[in-house]
Amino acid sequence: MEQERKLRLRGHHLCCFLTFVGEGYDAPFAAHMRRMGQRLASGETFQIIAGKDDICMAEGKPLCPNRTCEEHGMAARDQNVLALLSTVNFAARPWAVGQSRHLTHELVWGFRRAMRAGVFDPICRPCDWKSFCENVSLGGFEPVLLFPKREAERADVWFERKAVCPT
Repeated sequence: MEQERKLRLRGHHLCCFLTFVGEGYDAPFAAHMRRMGQRLASGETFQIIAGKDDICMAEGKPLCPNRTCEEHGMAARDQNVLALLSTVNFAARPWAVGQSRHLTHELVWGFRRAMRAGVFDPICRPCDWKSFCENVSLGGFEPVLLFPKREAERADVWFERKAVCPT
């Protein structure tokens, strides 16, 4: 069986997975995000890249309706997200383009604590999905697909039991 190529993600898509509940721009995009989320949840290593990634494109075909991301300031948002993740990073190394990383329950729920505390607000303010993500956050991230609450409770990383993230 042919092995899949390493997943490539740009900075702001890491934020998208924090509140992804299975919805998206359209059904094919949502299904693609689900598949990518399953790969991340399995512990697969991904590479942080600049520019269009495996969420924007699938098999060389664009999926995201923002086909001109740079016109929407996504490159700057990507860098801002990576800088922010570095400040709330529980893995003790900065997040940067070119790195290979993987996500864990602890890391994702740490980022969600930061999101719920408002740390991501300046970066997320211009995003079309901001109010959606706020509702997911205010609802305790209950319906998320990547490391959902029920799994976090079993892993003892559910944020209600922990102190609010350091800022």
